[in-house]
Amino acid sequence: MAFRASPERDDDLAHGGSAPSPLSRAADALARAILDPTFLRFAVVGLTGYTVDALVLHAMMDGFGLNHFTGRLVSFCVAVAVTWNLNRLWTFRAAGQGDRVRQAAIYLGVQCCGGLANLAAYNAAIFAVPALKHWPAILIALAAGSGAGMVLNFAGAKHLAFRPRIAV
Repeated sequence: MAFRASPERDDDLAHGGSAPSPLSRAADALARAILDPTFLRFAVVGLTGYTVDALVLHAMMDGFGLNHFTGRLVSFCVAVAVTWNLNRLWTFRAAGQGDRVRQAAIYLGVQCCGGLANLAAYNAAIFAVPALKHWPAILIALAAGSGAGMVLNFAGAKHLAFRPRIAV
């Protein structure tokens, strides 16, 4: 069933109107994704993960003297552990009751794929604007990376890691 912005649109098609444009279909798909309650919970968990990532990155750089790359590897691992637990317990709670080890392994794999996109955007931002490697400007690069990985991570979490088990 297709999402429609208004009933008038269906009426236009019934009376000889033109089919929706690809841009219109893309906007409809985006609206469905953004309004999906699971996606909204995932976004809240993602914001929590971003906050954990930022705090741990700050601690690694300023507290332990690690550089922006090594500190980010540590902060990413901590953020993945936090978001797996929150997504399992809240975002995908119905599917989150399965085998924890299997879910964690798949979730880690998904997050690593999203993490590659995340780290690529993070490092590309720093490469393009070297001033972004210092606190607090590094938060801009961190946000660019987080945004790059979010869609990939949501699709993988929903359809792979927390996919409802089919009863046999």
